[in-house]
Amino acid sequence: MVEYNVANVKVSLKTSKIFLDNVFTLATEKNIFCKNYKNFIVLKSRFTYIIFKSKEKQSESHINITKIRSVSKILEAIDSITSLILCTVISYKIDNIIATTNLKRNLNLSDISKTCNFKNLKYNNEKFPGLFVKFETGTVILFHSGKLVIVGCKTEEDISCLIQKICAHILIV
Repeated sequence: MVEYNVANVKVSLKTSKIFLDNVFTLATEKNIFCKNYKNFIVLKSRFTYIIFKSKEKQSESHINITKIRSVSKILEAIDSITSLILCTVISYKIDNIIATTNLKRNLNLSDISKTCNFKNLKYNNEKFPGLFVKFETGTVILFHSGKLVIVGCKTEEDISCLIQKICAHILIV
């Protein structure tokens, strides 16, 4: 089994209604980096939060959280924002996990792209030096150096599965 590192997890939250003016004031008082845009606020601390303005008749708000370095830190990231702005989480979901790994060998992307039996494959070395292989559960980007970037997965099991699929094919080529 090839080891991988989670580089980022992006989570979406639905919360009780949040007022951006209140969030901006709280963040400023606590010396938390905060940038106010017209329809959302960005807070940067250990994690990055994007808090969207609710529509007038909506009873819920939406928050995106990024810069989460592992799936096990999701609840910590949620607790951090809910304790700051005193809102209730209605639901949350993982939108995207980005992971990286290194096969520790050079890859001939041109050969792989020609002999690959995967359906959704994109390789144009003149535009980008990576080979994109899209699956239903995510995308693997292979580089000549043997490094892989896995994006779009919702679970760590998806990441492991995609790495296994790619490695099985590369061993054949």
